[in-house]
Amino acid sequence: MVLRMGQLLIINAPSSFAFIWAMIKPWLSKETVEKVDILSSNYREVLLEVIDAENLPVTLGGNCTCEGEGGCDLSGAGPWMDERKASRKTESTEDSRSVERTKEIVQPK
Repeated sequence: MVLRMGQLLIINAPSSFAFIWAMIKPWLSKETVEKVDILSSNYREVLLEVIDAENLPVTLGGNCTCEGEGGCDLSGAGPWMDERKASRKTESTEDSRSVERTKEIVQPK
């Protein structure tokens, strides 16, 4: 099985979540469990160890505001977007080639 998750930080989860997590953990692989951290209200230091302040939203103790993108909550900014943007670019190039081939078929030279 391929694991794609690098790390999951859960912030300010209710105490009931910790109980549920304790019940779920035994069914997950050791590698997955090690990537999950449940953080209490003093999460800022841990987040800044993992995420640079300029990439961490102000609401979570960082410096990022995602100006011009509607704010961090709405921007979708992050490394996960790189793959999506590359995929869209490839799809766009393939669509352009398909249109050109269709034109050649419909309008022979």
